[in-house]
Amino acid sequence: MRNIVFILILFPFVLFGQKKEPQLHFYYPNGKIYKGKARTIGELNKEFGFKTYDFLPKTKGVTDVMFIKYTAIPLYVLAFDTIRFGTIDKAINEFDLNKYINSYDFKYDLTEEIKNKSFTSIDETIYFGKPENYSVSFKNGKKIEIYDLPNYHIKLFFTNGILSKIILNN
Repeated sequence: MRNIVFILILFPFVLFGQKKEPQLHFYYPNGKIYKGKARTIGELNKEFGFKTYDFLPKTKGVTDVMFIKYTAIPLYVLAFDTIRFGTIDKAINEFDLNKYINSYDFKYDLTEEIKNKSFTSIDETIYFGKPENYSVSFKNGKKIEIYDLPNYHIKLFFTNGILSKIILNN
């Protein structure tokens, strides 16, 4: 009898007391759920093959929107549980590329590229597009390329194809 009473007392706690852990889902910008093998942001970035910028929107239910770095092109959205396309679209539209370009994050990201020697003149074309002005010279046997990007308020300097210096035009 004691066991039955004990079970009856515990039953509601067992039934209703367990909280389901929220599931993190990756979504494409069009609202379709990602069904690939990647399970982490790093794995997904590697699969897509782009450097990314992590934007944290205020839209409820969305934790992150990953953009192709230095652009306003969304790659994927992270959200807990199931969300609607309208929510994804709202989160993506919160991003302001001009605000990012004029932020400390933008300068920091480029400085890290220089420090890590991880940004090439080929990357420049992929991420920033064709520069408005381009010049090339040779100094001490090294090829120096200068890409002027007025839309981004910067000049990028490449030494032998590797980003070596930035000048902000703000």
